[in-house]
Amino acid sequence: MDDHLKNISLGLNIESNDVCMILIYGIGGIGKTTIARYVYDQISWGFECCSFLENVERTELLALIVFDNVDDDINKLELLIGTLNWFGEGSRIIITTRDKHLLNRLKVDHPYEVEGLKYNEAFKLFSQYAFRLDFPTEDFKGLIDRVIHYCQGHPVALKVLGHLLCDKTISEWESQLHKLEKKLEMKIESMLKTSYDGLDSSQQRIFLDIACFFEGENRDFTSKILELYGEIDIRVLWDRCLITVSVDNRIYMHDLLRQMGRQIVCEEHPEDPNK
Repeated sequence: MDDHLKNISLGLNIESNDVCMILIYGIGGIGKTTIARYVYDQISWGFECCSFLENVERTELLALIVFDNVDDDINKLELLIGTLNWFGEGSRIIITTRDKHLLNRLKVDHPYEVEGLKYNEAFKLFSQYAFRLDFPTEDFKGLIDRVIHYCQGHPVALKVLGHLLCDKTISEWESQLHKLEKKLEMKIESMLKTSYDGLDSSQQRIFLDIACFFEGENRDFTSKILELYGEIDIRVLWDRCLITVSVDNRIYMHDLLRQMGRQIVCEEHPEDPNK
């Protein structure tokens, strides 16, 4: 967490008297709110007024304001923020969102993408929930590695599965991991599906097409295959952190999102998922 604080503090440029806005973005459950709350708690002492998603009115004070989980009502946020002239010199605004399109709409000074946890961080977090220990017995090491690989650094998924597997035997772990290969755990699915449900019908279709057929393919090739709305809908999926596009222009999707997409297709067409 201290690494996030260090990187975000550089973007906030606390020593400057300018009003600064930073956007923390990433897929659902990746830890945006947790990081924003931690940064808020660490730096709030230096401001005359602070608010974490509270009722915010115009202020000339040196203010620290966090808008958490801003995805839908962007117009209301623009009204709340008004212009940066509303805030006293040195004020800082932190926004968390799944939609990095806000970078342009709100004229953000510094974007900060939250990526998945590294192996050691994921191992420690999962172990705290599954064993109530930072470093469990060696007997479970191989099974823990499978969980970490499955979650791909996703903090909420690690916590949910940690709770699920706590106090279970090795054979029960094996059974649960086999089940997860076929079906997402309900709480994980519900959290991820919020972003999918916020898409329109053509965006949902293209999300499912990518999950089933085009993950790892060239973006331009995929846009042509998907025809009319392909290019713009792929951009929307990218902006909403549902896919990533690599430096060599290939489309990738988090493993949990890909599994969710394929699961949706199977549920919609149980007799013939290829439809």
